[in-house]
Amino acid sequence: MIPVDTSSLAGEDDLADLFEEIATMAGNFFHEQSDTFKQAFNFEIFAYDNLQSGGLPVIAVFTMGIGQCGTLNAYPYQSSDQWEIFPEAGNCYTSATSSDALDHWRCDLNANLNYRDKFSPYYYFTDRYSICFQKGDTNCEGDEVPYPVIHIDESYTDEDVINPSDLTENDNFYDYLLWYNTTYNPNYHTCLSQSEMNFYYQKQANLSNYYKPSGKEQGKHEVGFNLLASGETTTMSLLRVDYFTVNELESETDAEPLPCEDCE
Repeated sequence: MIPVDTSSLAGEDDLADLFEEIATMAGNFFHEQSDTFKQAFNFEIFAYDNLQSGGLPVIAVFTMGIGQCGTLNAYPYQSSDQWEIFPEAGNCYTSATSSDALDHWRCDLNANLNYRDKFSPYYYFTDRYSICFQKGDTNCEGDEVPYPVIHIDESYTDEDVINPSDLTENDNFYDYLLWYNTTYNPNYHTCLSQSEMNFYYQKQANLSNYYKPSGKEQGKHEVGFNLLASGETTTMSLLRVDYFTVNELESETDAEPLPCEDCE
């Protein structure tokens, strides 16, 4: 909560103290992670409600990446890549249950589309712009999608994600550019074939590239899952893409390190 005066203005010292406190919390959390592949990604703060008597409510978001997808990076998918859509439900024909179709799409989209300049490694992201693609309207919230408080700047739903090349409408095969199956229609299934895995990856990649705002780059892809069960059962996926402005630095020494109470 940022305190404000009677003119609804926040004091400069209050803002500076708040930013320093939140940045230190993020730095401490980052410092405590032992993962070799950890990477500070994005930090932002924004108001999440109207001005109140005690001040202005704000939310701070710190995003970091840890680990690598390893064998989950599999596109183009092979005959053995037949995965359940339900989170962590695993491979359709093996005992593997540690991943799902969403995990494979997410890992491959991030590996293949995200901006990572290995020849000019000194850069940082600002000015996030998030676009959500989904059948229906869930505010881009779903299982396996972190940080639902992130503001969505633009959404494409329903008719925006219809597959214009679908051969048979409403048969639960390729009706939309994102996964969508409902028991209202025939052929309801939750196990995706190799062809379906490749089709939905390709369409999500196409959406991400086609709607990329001018002057920005893809920074992060999130793929989520929603289940609706009220008289009928519907399973669907959603895609959120976070685009950023890329800012380059001359060298690593020009970068501002995260503040941290226990950093060496």
